[in-house]
Amino acid sequence: MRIAYFECFSGISGDMILGAMIDAGLDPDAFQKELSKLKLPGCAIEVHRVRRGGISAAKVDVLNRKNLPPLTTFPEIERQIRKSALSEPVQDRALSIFNRMVKAEAAVHGRKRHQTHLHEVGEVDTLVDVTGAVIGLSLLKIDRIIASPIHVGTGEVETRAGLFPIPAPATAALLRGTPIYATGLRGELTTPTGAAIITTLASAFTSLPQMTVEKIGYGAGSAERTTPNLLRLFIGLQASPLSEDEIVQIETNIDDMNPQMYEHVMETLFQAGALDVFLTPIIMKRSRPAILITLLSPVSAQHDLLQTLFTETTTLGARILRVGRKKLEREIRTEKTPHGSIRVKTASQNGRVVRKRPEFEDVRRLARKSGRPLQILWEEITRDV
Repeated sequence: MRIAYFECFSGISGDMILGAMIDAGLDPDAFQKELSKLKLPGCAIEVHRVRRGGISAAKVDVLNRKNLPPLTTFPEIERQIRKSALSEPVQDRALSIFNRMVKAEAAVHGRKRHQTHLHEVGEVDTLVDVTGAVIGLSLLKIDRIIASPIHVGTGEVETRAGLFPIPAPATAALLRGTPIYATGLRGELTTPTGAAIITTLASAFTSLPQMTVEKIGYGAGSAERTTPNLLRLFIGLQASPLSEDEIVQIETNIDDMNPQMYEHVMETLFQAGALDVFLTPIIMKRSRPAILITLLSPVSAQHDLLQTLFTETTTLGARILRVGRKKLEREIRTEKTPHGSIRVKTASQNGRVVRKRPEFEDVRRLARKSGRPLQILWEEITRDV
C-alpha cells in the first residue's frame, strides 16, 4: 500500500501541501493539466525554489490572472466543481473538504449551513489549494494518508470579528478531535484550508508509521520564522499487509425511549457521519431492559455524532473510546452488468482483490425495475461481478 505521511512540525496550509507534493515528485505539468479541468480561466500555479532554515523546498503560489471573484457559498463551489472535467472521485473528495469548512463556519457563527459564507477561504486560491491537494494525491497514487499531530502556533490572528487567539475559531472547529499542540512559536502555523484538507483526508494522526520511504518532499510556507516554515512529506510503502487507522467507539444505554424512534436515530447518525451503528438488547440494574446504542465514528466526526445522540435520544451521557482497527482496502466503483449498472464493493490486500460484492440497494432497485425475484437477480449479478 502506498502511503503519504505529512509531518506538520511547523503547521500546515494549502500551499504547503501542494509544494510538498511537487517536491516529492509530483509532475507540475501533469498537475497543471489536471487543474485546468477545474475551468477557472487565468488560474495557474507558479512553483519556485526557496530555502527555509537552510532547507531547499518548493513554494507554490496560485495565480488569478483574470481576477476571478471569490466563491463564498457551498452551492457556488459545488457548481464550479461539478461542472468541471475532473473525475467524479476527485470532485467528491474536494467537496467533502469544503463541506467540512462550511460546517465549521456554521458552528462557529451559529448559523444554518445554507446561510453560511466562507469569506476569506472562499477565494479562488482556496479552491485551487483544496482541489489541487486531491488531484496531487491522486496523481501520486496515494492509497492512504496519515499525519502527525498538528502544530498550531500561538499569538493572535486577524479575523472578521477582530483579533482572536490562535487557532482562529474556524480552524479550531476543524481541528476538533485531532491531536494538536503549541510550543510558543508565534504566528498562525495552521490555516483553515490546511486544517480542512488534512482532517478530512487523513485516516490517523500519529508518529511516523513503519514504512519503506521512497520520496521525501518539503513544501514551504510564505512567512520566515525562527523554526523552518516547512511541511515535510514522506511517500512510501506501508510495511503492514493490512490497512490501519484509528476510530472512535461511542456507546450509551437507553431504557426510557419509544422503540419506534430507533430507526430514525440510526438514520440520523449515519447522516451525521457514523461508520456503523448497531443496537444491542441489555439488562440494566434492577433488571430493567434497555438498548445499548453503539456507533463507530471517524475521529473528526465524533463531536457531530455526540450532538446527534444528545438531541435525538433521551441519553444524558455517552462513553467514548478510541480504538485502532486493521482492515482490508475497500473501494466502491460502478460496473456494467447485463442487468444494468451497479455499484460494486471491492476488498483488496497487497493490491490483490480478495472479495467483490454488489451493493444490495442497487440490486434491489434493478429487481423492482425488472420485476424479477430479488434472490435470483442477486445470485446472477454476484456471479457476473
